[in-house]
Amino acid sequence: MTQFDRLLAGGESGRKAIEPGNPDASHLISQITPVDGHAEMPDEPAKSLSLIEIDLIRRWIAEGAINDSPVKRNS
Repeated sequence: MTQFDRLLAGGESGRKAIEPGNPDASHLISQITPVDGHAEMPDEPAKSLSLIEIDLIRRWIAEGAINDSPVKRNS
């Protein structure tokens, strides 16, 4: 996920990855949150997100999922 607009669009599942302001309705949260020790994303257990990282993403979504990426400028 390298493009912000793609986070808001539906993916393979047909569900939006992020519902700004509503982490519980955001498909991304269900994908990165472990159930019985396994998360759907990332698919490599060694690269799983920590609970702190998941909480940070959850809070960002709850706060409106604002795109605060730096603006790229052409030289």
